[in-house]
Amino acid sequence: MIGYSLLFVWAVMWGFSLATNRDIFSPAKMYMFSVFFYFADIFVNPYDDAVTVTYSALLLLGLVLAIQESYLPFHRVAQRARVETSRMRLWPVTRTLWLLSAVPIAAQIALIVLMGGINGYVNTLGMRVLEHRGLGPVTMLIGIFPVINVVYFTVGLLSREAGKGWWLGYSAHGLLYVIIGLASGSRGALLNNVVLMLMAYHYLRRRVPLTGSLVVAAGVLVAASLIGAARNGIKMGDEGLVTGLENHNQSTFESSHFHYGLEPLVLVYSRPPDELHLGLTFATVFTNPIPRVIWPGKPETGGVVLTKLYTDDAWDGASNLSTGLIAESVLNFGWWIGVPFGFFLIWGAMTYVGVKYDLLNRRYLSMGGCEKIQPVLAYLFLVFLVTSLLCGEFTSSIITAVVGRLLPLAVIGGIIVRVSGYRQQNYRIPRVAASRRFAHQPTR
Repeated sequence: MIGYSLLFVWAVMWGFSLATNRDIFSPAKMYMFSVFFYFADIFVNPYDDAVTVTYSALLLLGLVLAIQESYLPFHRVAQRARVETSRMRLWPVTRTLWLLSAVPIAAQIALIVLMGGINGYVNTLGMRVLEHRGLGPVTMLIGIFPVINVVYFTVGLLSREAGKGWWLGYSAHGLLYVIIGLASGSRGALLNNVVLMLMAYHYLRRRVPLTGSLVVAAGVLVAASLIGAARNGIKMGDEGLVTGLENHNQSTFESSHFHYGLEPLVLVYSRPPDELHLGLTFATVFTNPIPRVIWPGKPETGGVVLTKLYTDDAWDGASNLSTGLIAESVLNFGWWIGVPFGFFLIWGAMTYVGVKYDLLNRRYLSMGGCEKIQPVLAYLFLVFLVTSLLCGEFTSSIITAVVGRLLPLAVIGGIIVRVSGYRQQNYRIPRVAASRRFAHQPTR
């Protein structure tokens, strides 16, 4: 009964957010989707009172974010017709993107060779945290490929010259992306770009209807479950590739993502942490790149601390639990300070995203040509980063987003602008007073 009540409240909050801002991909909507996706198990299974109250507070925070968003003067601009396509040097841009793609493709091939070939590589996927240790630069180069792929897609959205032949070339690039994504063993690495491309189409071409976005969301959920089930027990043997889908003793669908956000809360509420880390797990975003050979006693990340403290390092370093900002704040400051501090971090980060969302609508969507690719995609990556912190480890999420996404995007975006031959001049941000009356003007 409590679970159904929470689901009803979530639906009401999401509906309120939609009523105050019809943009289906606004920050408040993405927050509410994440609160559903990573915590959905609470709707069907009972949890203790502390977890239930915490989830209720997350829903209440969604209401606060929706109200804040309704006062942004430019959020309605996202509903207008998108900026028209531009003329650019399309084929030089395309060649450049394929040349850039050669770097992560070569890195993926090198990783397969280092693991002893296809068989050895597939058999190490389940233990990749240990097996790929020390190969961070290689895996980071592989992680650039999703960035290149989504930039490639946005070039097609913005170019007038992109015809059937060009999109056929992009399809080949997309197929390589799917292959590399499946080879990584990570659902997020493969499926996040699908949502990113849908959002890019929404902001750069034309508005995506709610029904279309729901169909894509359902497809992503099914794909995430299938990939999760397939990677369990994946191996290469005498009979060829064997996946978890062929194991009749387990479900075809894997649904662990529906309680990613709940697991760390259950653990930290089960008993208070033995030793408070006083912010050190957050500081690992700066200390983690330092090799342990140089600093053997450097601080451990939140996921490592949570796993060792509450599971006695159950996977012997082969895997670690994610924390989310609330649970990680408890590890650092205890229950009474950590929980409100974690909520404050989430609110602050989402408020910052709201400011960027306002800037997206009043400036970046009015830019021309390839100049808008970097700022628009940077905003989308930022939305994914902040909403992932509801269940993800702080250090891992920040490093992956900044080093693996935003920095490569800045470099690739700068190269594409130069190659495309387009540069907008004399752009000025329009000055419009922020007021509730303006924010609630009807959509045109």
